[in-house]
Amino acid sequence: MEMPTQMCLPVKSCKAVKCCCGKVCKGARGLKMHQRSCRVIDDLEDELQQQMTEALNDDNHEDNTDPVNPEISPLNTQENFPDLKRGIKLPKSPLQLSTANDFFKLTFLNHSITPDDLNNNINTMVTVVYNYFSGNFGHVDNNSSVEFERKYQTFSTKDLKKALKKLKLENGSILEIKFVAKKLRILLNKSNNTELHNSDSHASADIDHDNLIGKNFWGYVKKFFKKNTSSLPSFNLAQCTSYFTKTFSAISPNKTFNIPSWILKFASPQTPFKLDPPTYQ
Repeated sequence: MEMPTQMCLPVKSCKAVKCCCGKVCKGARGLKMHQRSCRVIDDLEDELQQQMTEALNDDNHEDNTDPVNPEISPLNTQENFPDLKRGIKLPKSPLQLSTANDFFKLTFLNHSITPDDLNNNINTMVTVVYNYFSGNFGHVDNNSSVEFERKYQTFSTKDLKKALKKLKLENGSILEIKFVAKKLRILLNKSNNTELHNSDSHASADIDHDNLIGKNFWGYVKKFFKKNTSSLPSFNLAQCTSYFTKTFSAISPNKTFNIPSWILKFASPQTPFKLDPPTYQ
């Protein structure tokens, strides 16, 4: 005897999920839809939020009531800061740095650093360090650019590139690196302007400008017009007007464009334009 086969339901439809309020939902999706309007869930969230708020308020109250050590002076008090001092030269060799470190250790043993007067202790430490380096290595010369100018006077562009690379690798002086980089930029700009001038002097004979304009107009503008603003056209305004008039009239020679009556004409200027340049006085 054959038994009737029962239809197997999907696994997901057979699973039942129970909410904390006691309601049985069909699957996780049904539980999620129910929890959006479940009052028990809302009450639990409100209670948890209230507990967290009370805990934060208690922590803030404890922080505000902590006693402040009267022996430590506040750092944000308004004081008169000393003026800036001259720049000093620093040692570069490991032996010189080690000697300076030993000197500072021995000196600061005699100065008891305590939190009673922190600002004065910091000023004492800064003064000791500054006096040591300024007395043993000297101050930075403000006229160092004159020294650099003599040093790199005969350097070519290639030599300046090598010198700049060497200074960066050896962590050289920042002032010297800036000087070499600036001098290199000046020489490169001069060489570019010289090449552009030489190319412009032979442009009419060696370059097909009409072909370049037809291929890439804006590239031609950037290459020739934008770099050389001192060039003047070889034609005047009357010749230019005549050229464009003939060019546009050749498109439709039997038709003349007339301005319609509904287009308003510009009124004449009430004040004549002044052609005299300003005196700035």
